[in-house]
Amino acid sequence: FLARDVFTALAIVALNTQRVQIGHGVVDPLTYFPTALGNAAATLHELSGGRAFLGLGAGGPAGKFMEPLPFKKFEESVVFLKRFMSGEEAEYKGHKIHSEWIKDPVPLYLAADGPRSLKLAGRVGDGVITMGGSPTLMKWKLKFVEEGAEEAGRDPAKINVWVRSVLILADSKE
Repeated sequence: FLARDVFTALAIVALNTQRVQIGHGVVDPLTYFPTALGNAAATLHELSGGRAFLGLGAGGPAGKFMEPLPFKKFEESVVFLKRFMSGEEAEYKGHKIHSEWIKDPVPLYLAADGPRSLKLAGRVGDGVITMGGSPTLMKWKLKFVEEGAEEAGRDPAKINVWVRSVLILADSKE
């Protein structure tokens, strides 16, 4: 309700472009139920010829009336979506689900800033979307992504890191 429907807009982008990556800057498994979210993201991936990704976060108060998902519930959604959007059998809330048509895995990027979510991005994600900061803060964040990747037997260098920052160009600090 903060903007136009993201899936409709991204479908239009998918059908009218040929090279750009397209995806959510992030969406959460509260606004969209994980099974619907995974199916929609895989449809977008198919429509775009494999150029789509799913940016996923725990949610929050930005114009919403709901609280972010507790970490364990967020982790359950992440693990489900990673498997489901890869065409594998996946379990969510005790139910096993398998898509008969998803064949091409959809890249999953996690919005993460805290230690647990950064490690989860390292364990499961194809990438991490994090807010920028000082070099010291960024090294601290990347340490958790690397730890998560190593725990899962993954190469940390294969995890894309996207940094969101605010830049203000002006003639003076004032």
